[in-house]
Amino acid sequence: MPKQLTPFFSIEFGAPIWDVRSNGLYILVSERNDETQQALFSLFDLTNQSFVWDQISFEEEWWVRLVFLGEEVAVFQTFNDTQDIEVQSIFVVSLLSLEVLWQKEGYRFVQASDASVKLLDAEEKELALDLRTGEAKAYSDFSKLHEIITYPAYYNEGSQHFNTLKQFVTKQVSGECSGSFEYYQNNEVFIISANIEGETGYLNQLFVFNTEGELLFQEILEEELKGLASGTFFIVNRELIFVKGKKELLAYSI
Repeated sequence: MPKQLTPFFSIEFGAPIWDVRSNGLYILVSERNDETQQALFSLFDLTNQSFVWDQISFEEEWWVRLVFLGEEVAVFQTFNDTQDIEVQSIFVVSLLSLEVLWQKEGYRFVQASDASVKLLDAEEKELALDLRTGEAKAYSDFSKLHEIITYPAYYNEGSQHFNTLKQFVTKQVSGECSGSFEYYQNNEVFIISANIEGETGYLNQLFVFNTEGELLFQEILEEELKGLASGTFFIVNRELIFVKGKKELLAYSI
């Protein structure tokens, strides 16, 4: 019998998970509670498997989102005018103290590295700032950004490898695979996230196989979806991380 995956953690959240980011040391989870109109944020320490802070909110409780997670700080975007989403502001907080280090009104986030952040004003003029201090920088190099998270490749119908994946996964399930797949492979395993069409919508299912094609793990992530699921898993520090049923964050060692 092939060796099964080892569970790393499983965390239940109170509201639907909207976004999951990692910098290799921490995972920052964004929840959105439609009933209370609150965006909630939690920082989870991967080493200690404990929360640094849990379900915190900011002064702007709903029109706020995480846009970048660095080694020591997180960058958030707020929407100042709900009738015009182009009117935005930025603020940066320390991961450990939650102190707001600096903020900038009237700018949109473009990209960031661990040293710098690039913003755009209302007239599309670029501004480069030091990520930790918010001070202007004459030049910032974003060409060599190191991505901590490994995301799967995406294959939709008609693209290369789609039919191969469809034929392979169809042997594992009773339904018809359609629409798209997400695929990751290393020297030991390959992982497939498949959309399976049913009578009441799509089912999104995750499969992990060893290099001999033996099934190591499978999990239904979501059922009765109206559209195709994407962005369903990622890899960080050899951990497979995914969300199940909108509210449960899970990780398995691969």
